Amino acid sequence: MPSIFGDMGQLAVAAFGQVVQYLKRCLLDEELVKIGTFVQYDPNDSDTNSFLALDGQTIANLEIVQNSEGGLQGSLLEYIDHCVTPFGHRRLREWIIRPLVRPHDINERLDAVENLIQDIDTRSECFAS
Repeated sequence: MPSIFGDMGQLAVAAFGQVVQYLKRCLLDEELVKIGTFVQYDPNDSDTNSFLALDGQTIANLEIVQNSEGGLQGSLLEYIDHCVTPFGHRRLREWIIRPLVRPHDINERLDAVENLIQDIDTRSECFAS
């Protein structure tokens, strides 16, 4: 049995099998399973998890990237997205949907934002590009 299932054994294999069956019903099995990169996810292990896992229902209920009607108006993304490039829009959306977990990573990102706020020349260069 692959080491990904660890101590969970048959219960983990059964759960994985159900996930594959669900993917087959959604016609996503060939696209996702053939990648073959599976890792065990422990939401309480901040050493291996860089990001908080938010499920689709949570993202929808919090209106993070779109409102309940499917538009941007009133969503968190609408209020904080002042990006000028498509790459910036995509990156910000990714960061909102997958927030950092580790305090060290969070502080590094906060330091980078603080540097941009304080360094007017660098900030002007970013907006000019």
